[in-house]
Parts: sequence; C-alpha cells; structure tokens
Amino acid sequence: MRLDAYAREFDAYTDELDEALADPTTRIYLDTSLLMWLIRIGRDARAEFFEWCNARPGGTVRVPVWAAHELHRHLIRGTIATNVDKLLSETEKKIVEFAALANERADDVTCQGQGYADRGSFVSSIEQTVARLKILSNVVRMDQQTADSPDQVVAFVNDHVLDTDLAPIIDSLNASGEFRFSHLMPPGYLDRKDENKFGDVVIWEEMLADLPKREDGEQASKPNAILLSRDEKTDWVSSAPAVRQDNTARPTKSNRALGFDVTRPHPLLVHEFSIRSGGSRLYVVHPGVFAAVLDYGVRKHRRSPAVVNLLATAYRPEFLDRLAVTELVHVREQAPAGEERRQEREAFVAPPLNEVMAASTSEYLHSYNDATPPDQNALAVSWTEQLLEGTMSPVQFGRLAAELAQLDRPEWRSGILPKLEQLTPRLNDTQLNLVVLGIVYTAYFDRYAEPLRQPSPYLVELALGLEADRRFAPAFEAVGNVLAEKEVELPYRPGSGQTSVAYQVDFAPGNPPRLVRDIRIGEHSVLHDPIGLNEARLLSSLLGKTPAETATGKDLRSLLARSYFIPFDRLDSKFDRQKITWSPSAGLVTVDTGSPGGLSAAADDGDDLE
Repeated sequence: MRLDAYAREFDAYTDELDEALADPTTRIYLDTSLLMWLIRIGRDARAEFFEWCNARPGGTVRVPVWAAHELHRHLIRGTIATNVDKLLSETEKKIVEFAALANERADDVTCQGQGYADRGSFVSSIEQTVARLKILSNVVRMDQQTADSPDQVVAFVNDHVLDTDLAPIIDSLNASGEFRFSHLMPPGYLDRKDENKFGDVVIWEEMLADLPKREDGEQASKPNAILLSRDEKTDWVSSAPAVRQDNTARPTKSNRALGFDVTRPHPLLVHEFSIRSGGSRLYVVHPGVFAAVLDYGVRKHRRSPAVVNLLATAYRPEFLDRLAVTELVHVREQAPAGEERRQEREAFVAPPLNEVMAASTSEYLHSYNDATPPDQNALAVSWTEQLLEGTMSPVQFGRLAAELAQLDRPEWRSGILPKLEQLTPRLNDTQLNLVVLGIVYTAYFDRYAEPLRQPSPYLVELALGLEADRRFAPAFEAVGNVLAEKEVELPYRPGSGQTSVAYQVDFAPGNPPRLVRDIRIGEHSVLHDPIGLNEARLLSSLLGKTPAETATGKDLRSLLARSYFIPFDRLDSKFDRQKITWSPSAGLVTVDTGSPGGLSAAADDGDDLE
C-alpha cells in the first residue's frame, strides 16, 4: 500500500487523467449519483455526455447492476424531483424571510450607507429579487424535464448495464460486510444508514469482478478503471491537502470552484484494486473534473466531441474562464442550445425619439381605466401576449407600462420590474432594450417628443435602477445621446457615462452642528433662502426635521439624490459625517430641464404636465 503525497502535482494529474480518458481500453463505470445527476441536468449537457460515451469502443462504458437497481428505486420514489422541489421551496422560503427581515430593518440612513437612494429604493430592489427568484424557479423545476430525461437515462443504462452475478458478492458481504464497515474500510463506511448500508461496497465489488484478474497473465490487457461519481465522501476519495501547479511552484490549497484539485481514490482502495484485479490505474472522478479534462483534451489535442454544455453545467459561470486546467480555454464555437437567441450580437439601433413617443397608447389606457380589476388583469395578460406575438411593438409596451405607472396605478408601479424579469427569457436583447427605451423616454419626454420641464419622479427613479443593469446598456446609450441632442439640462443625464456629479456644501464657521450656507450641484447653487411660501420645498419639510433637531451630511446627500435624480453613489460622501443645521426659511430649488444645469428657483411644481 502507498500513501498519497501531501502536495500533489496538478499538471501531471491532468495529463495522466487526459490520457486515461482517451485510452480506448479504459473502462468507465457510472455510479448512482452520476446517473441521478444525468437526469437532473439540461438536455444539451446530457446529450453531450451520451455522445462522448457512444463514441468510445463498445463495452467500455459500464453501469454496475447495483447502481441501476438504486436508480430504479429512486425513480419509483420520485427522489430526484422531490429533492429539487425541496431545495426550491427552502430557497424561496428563505428569500421571503429575508425580505421580511429587510423590510423590518431598513431605514433611510442604513440604506444610504450601502449605496441605495433611500429605504424605498432598497425595499423595491428586494421585491424585485423575490419576484425574479420565483420566475427563475420555474426554469429549474423538474416537471419541465421529467417527460424525457428519466427515459433517456434509463435507455442509456439498459444499453450499458453489466450482467454481474450478485450472489457471490452478497455471500461475501454476509461474512465480511460488517467488518469492513466497523473497521472504516472503504468504500461506504461513512454511509450512516440502515437501508442499503453496503450499496457502495456492492458497486466496488462489481467493478473488481468485471476487470481482468491479476493472475490472468501478462498477455491480458490491463485497462484503467475510472469511476465517475458525485460522491465526495472520504470513504471513496483522498482529497489533496495542497496542490502545486507545476514541479517548481509553491504548493497552495486546492480550489474546487476553479477545478484546482487533485483528488485520488482512497489509498486502501488503490491497494485492493492492485491486489485483486489486473487493472492498471484507478481513478474516482467528479463529473466537473471529468468535463474540464475532456475539454482540455479538445483544446490541446483537437479531440472530439466538444463538451461545452457539460462543462457549463458543472461549474458556475463566473469561474468558467478561470478554470485551473492549464491549457483550458473557454471558447465557445457556437452558443449553447437555448442561448443563441439570447446572445445576439447585432448592433442595437434605437428608433427615433418621435417614433417612440408617437406610439399610440390612449386606446389601451382608456380600456384599462374603464375595466374592473379582474378585467384589468386579463388586459395586462393580453398585452403581454400581443408583445410576444409581435402585434404590439416593444416600445409601445414600454410606454404603456410607464404611463400606467404615472397614473399611480399601484399594480404597475410595483410591477414593472417583475414584468421585465418575466419577459427576459422570452424576448431577445434587442426587444428587451426597446421595452426599456419606451419606459425611459416616457420619464423625460412628452407625447410630442419635447422634454418635460420636470421629469416624472417615479419613472426617473425606475430608470436609474435599470441603468445599473448592463443588459440595458444599449438603450441607455441611446437615451444619453437623445438627451444631449435635445439639450435637456439635468444635473445627471442617464446614459451619459457620468461617474460622479460635483457637489459642494459651504458651512458657516463654528462648532457642530454646522450651519449650511450654500449647496452647489455642478456649478449651480441649489439652496434658496428665503424660499417664500412654498413650504413643500423647505429643507425642514424635505428632511422631516427642524433645524434644532439637526441632521447629517448623509441625510442631505440622500435628499439631493432624490430631489435632483442623481444616483446616490455619484455624489461625494465627504460631508456624510457632518452634523448640520440650516435656516428655517431655507429650501431647495427645483429641477427644470430648460434652465442652466437643470435647476431653477423660479420653476413652479406642477406646471410641466403634458
């Protein structure tokens, strides 16, 4: 028996496993966990696995009888779908609990400290996340795949199952099973269960029985044996305490997320394998490592078939381009099935502003306003169907949603973001950006394509949230260009690429709380004193505090961000810790897109309706 090295060579192991997988005599064994995984993964990844297996010489991919037996039992019990449903249910429950906790805990100061405009913006983001998770869950649920994936795997198993006589193995385990288990002899001693206690040992014994015997002589082939398994317990494998990239590199900890690991079979299994069989080398390989090394072979040796989808299934997307296999290059010669439509790379061409704003919505608005709530729901569903069928344009749908939100329809004010998430898998990138364009243009322009003197506060807040989503960068580039062409004056123009907005506060000399004498956004003062009779614009009204109660610079920054449609993180935080006070008659000027800097002390709230 030989123990594994403490620090293991990643490059050497990768080349060794690559050669074993390419060797036509290597016998590939699939355990129950691998078969259940094949049922759970997507159709395209599963097809790649089957294609690779079918390309190997006949009889070299094998399913132990006991693995087939265990799979049959899980299919009858519905274990796979039940496990998926349980995970989704627990995840949805946790996110709902988190949303409830966040709703209890959130306040303006805390939310602003983490980059949100205020409590409302944070809570809206949480609600969007909850809605999005429910939509994502519909893709993951097993009921979308159960019609064909179990049958596909069962047919594959029937074509590759061994014809092992289990009686001698059972007789042997009657004599030695408890000894193996009680003396921690691999495999399976960590399966602390009464049912199917020796299942792993039966699969192991089937593998040994299937391989050539050691005494068969030198003329017999000595194939490698690879067990593909998702079982990571140490009663099967020996994980690497340290791994080095090459012979000279300093050993570091393994990183399974990046595939940087050298997991060998348990040394006692290797010893038993060498004594009882005529096999050459034994491997126990996780499907993620299997996919990565196959892809390594495709890149290095131009082997086929490609395993792009299988690799993408085994690793999280953010790690695919950084996998540790040295020559692994994540290059997709074609987009994965189901992704081609979503990965369109044609240039986004925005329609002219006047064409967008001319899209008629009045008939839809009148029908909706005259309908009862149940009929309103039916109308909303029909509009979505028209959008998907192409009888309603994306910009028209976006404008309609925005105008209903402007009319203070609560179901649309809170529903636009979830609606966008529902549409995401059903529309291509261009269509989604056109919907967003319809929403955002409605925030800044009237139906005649003229700038609103004061943009719609709710829609602008929505627009600033959408701007942070990189999916909609094409739409916001168009918005920024149009705002510039129309010479729309604003402290912050979405789509302009502004990373900061100049912001200064002038304080009177003295100890805290310090008196605010002036506030400047860009080159323009926004503090007006006295403000006159318009109490709505008084700092005390806007901050919800009297000068005697004082406030912080962070309170002021949040107010300015809300009042002037500026992303909170674009304003400098250098005044946040200041304790401030102000003149009781001081107030803020208003947004006016026709005035220099987009600010005016003379603008009157409400004079800029369409």
